[in-house]
Amino acid sequence: MTQFNYQLIEEVAKELYIRALKFLPPDVKAALEKAYAKETDDTDRSILKTIFQNIENPEAIYKLWVKDCGPLIVAMDAHGNHLYFEAKAKARAKIPDIYRQIGVG
Repeated sequence: MTQFNYQLIEEVAKELYIRALKFLPPDVKAALEKAYAKETDDTDRSILKTIFQNIENPEAIYKLWVKDCGPLIVAMDAHGNHLYFEAKAKARAKIPDIYRQIGVG
């Protein structure tokens, strides 16, 4: 019988969900741009323009302006990489070796 790592499945599903919310596939963007270029109705063009703005906002790189509250750690970059998820995965990978070194089962 196959054993499933449900925690890993949950983490991967969460990461994919976040990426799906933040990043639109290039072919979908291209189709929207093509539709915008062909559209002649002002209302429809306005709707497509709003869609573009909604796409750009999550993908944008924001500059943080702060005073006296550093250092800062940016946990997620524009490519969907997440510092905390990566650190957690690296730490988990080291657990068996740590247990072995201290003589725990």
